[in-house]
Amino acid sequence: MFTYFPLTAPVTALLRNAFGTLSPLESGLVIAELPIVGILIFRLAVHLFRYGAIAYGKKRSIAGTFRRSELAAK
Repeated sequence: MFTYFPLTAPVTALLRNAFGTLSPLESGLVIAELPIVGILIFRLAVHLFRYGAIAYGKKRSIAGTFRRSELAAK
């Protein structure tokens, strides 16, 4: 289970590989999952930083940062 959770996947995958319980299919999934999740989290961070820099000093909700109508008005 922890092998597929992105925060713990590198450590648990290496440990499972060392003990010989990680199958080639599971290792391929982990290798594919980590860069994809990393790119998605990076894009989210960039979006929140850009919007936060524009709307500095205004109280906003998390859902409000992703509404296109509010972003287009700025």
